[in-house]
Amino acid sequence: MRTFDSETDNLTFTTEFSPDGTMVVTSGRDGIIRLWDAESGHVVRRLSFGREVGVHDVAFSPDGSLLASGGTDE
Repeated sequence: MRTFDSETDNLTFTTEFSPDGTMVVTSGRDGIIRLWDAESGHVVRRLSFGREVGVHDVAFSPDGSLLASGGTDE
């Protein structure tokens, strides 16, 4: 079992493994989608919408090449 440091006190809404199991994606209240290396537990990329909006769901495409997200906007 691995623990991932959330970097903030952010409430995480979604956690999902990539189809090949090498990456983990998380989303939450701070509006930042984080892509993690599953083995090391380090963030490899952050995706932001430029303002704080909740990202309630995120999913990999079946081949792992794309991410889809959904959430709230002000």
